[in-house]
Amino acid sequence: MSNLDFNNYFDDQSPDDMNRRIRKYRRAVQSRKNPNELPSPDIIEDLVNYCLDNEKFVEAGEFANLWLEYYPYSSEAHTKKGLSALNLDMYETAISSFDNALKFNPNDSEILIYKADALESMNELIIAEQTIEFVLKLDPHNDDAYLIYGSILQKKADYDEAIRIYNFIVESEDHKQEALQELAVCYTILSEYEKAIDCYNQLIDEDPYDFEQWFNLSLVYSYNNQYEKAIDCLDMTLAIEEDYYPAIVQKGDNYSAIGKLAEAIEFYELSTEYVPFDKDVARNLASAYADNEQFGHAIKLFTKLIEKHPYNYQAYFGRGICLDALEQFDSALDDYNRALEFNQSVAELWYAKGDTHYNLSQNYEAITAYKKVIEIDPFNIECMEDLGRLYLDLNMLDYSEEILTECLSLTPNHSEVSYLIGKIHSFNNRFKSAAKYFFNAFSINKDLILLFDEERSDYKKNNVNIRKLRNAIEEYKSQQSK
Repeated sequence: MSNLDFNNYFDDQSPDDMNRRIRKYRRAVQSRKNPNELPSPDIIEDLVNYCLDNEKFVEAGEFANLWLEYYPYSSEAHTKKGLSALNLDMYETAISSFDNALKFNPNDSEILIYKADALESMNELIIAEQTIEFVLKLDPHNDDAYLIYGSILQKKADYDEAIRIYNFIVESEDHKQEALQELAVCYTILSEYEKAIDCYNQLIDEDPYDFEQWFNLSLVYSYNNQYEKAIDCLDMTLAIEEDYYPAIVQKGDNYSAIGKLAEAIEFYELSTEYVPFDKDVARNLASAYADNEQFGHAIKLFTKLIEKHPYNYQAYFGRGICLDALEQFDSALDDYNRALEFNQSVAELWYAKGDTHYNLSQNYEAITAYKKVIEIDPFNIECMEDLGRLYLDLNMLDYSEEILTECLSLTPNHSEVSYLIGKIHSFNNRFKSAAKYFFNAFSINKDLILLFDEERSDYKKNNVNIRKLRNAIEEYKSQQSK
């Protein structure tokens, strides 16, 4: 068959006919029983190009090898073999093929860009960048090179420079959409959400029916805590592509974020019709039931999740929270301890465990858990306060003062903590220093004056002379007003 015959056949025949022809050629190439059945040198290049154009990359690679048997010194054959390998994620083969092609034409910008693409995919970023910089010296206006260069810079986490590069080509007719897409990604990573939103809006202006861009825009709105706008974008996504599963899940997530738990549950339940047991969705659905105080539903879902994923600490944690809410403290503690077998680095988990120990009057175990929270999260003010209160309840005044003083140094206007430190000082008969903390606490939160009166029994139990303490507070107040 001549090259002209092949082109006529290619133009006139249906894809099914072409697929049959390609299968016939593949069998011939693989068996090599009858050389006459092999695609001839006249048509081999067109055959490889057809396979590449139609994403038949395995076939393209096999035919490219035959092409090289016919023409071992063909730069084009080596390049097309490299492209087929690149599209199959066979990066070392791709680079080797591109290097062979470059032996015949070392300054071919197109081949160099392909090679840089393969190097970038292998995370050989230094060589990839050097290759692209060489291309740009040869051809300073090569937009394809800039696009790969931006991708390399993104992988290096040099997002500001990547943005600068993408801005070179954002007005290019051929690359505008890709550049806008990557700019949006960079801006999102840098939390420059308004700029990312502008990029996605431009993409949507170009194609208002691109459901993926509507979905991407919804994600940025979510990251920016603009959940209502995110839901509007998801409505558009689903109007265009009604079965788009990620949008259904995201809609549930956004409703959950704004506290519309019934709606969140509705969309999480809907998502289970598409993917019967998505682990993350099942957990979010169970959490939504828990937040909606439908603890029975939540416990059933968490239990099912544990049966399917017995090492998932989040499922044990979630079920433990539900059991805790139902005051089934021993069972809750069992779940928290099981969760900690798989992950000991979650402050909230230790905090829940500490609270449960406290509810069970297991005070020293609660102290251990609270200390673990602060070890993981040194700025957890709430836990510092709880630990300080617990130490105070146990009359461990020095420990209580130490942690509460640290807490107050982080939040100087924390009235409750000031009050507690004043209480500790008064128990130690340090009325002058106690007066300072009480005064500051009362100045910020006048309700604490009522608490002071309500807790008279605490002070009496610790042999505090209430009259002297009140006089010290009044004296300090008088000094401050001068």
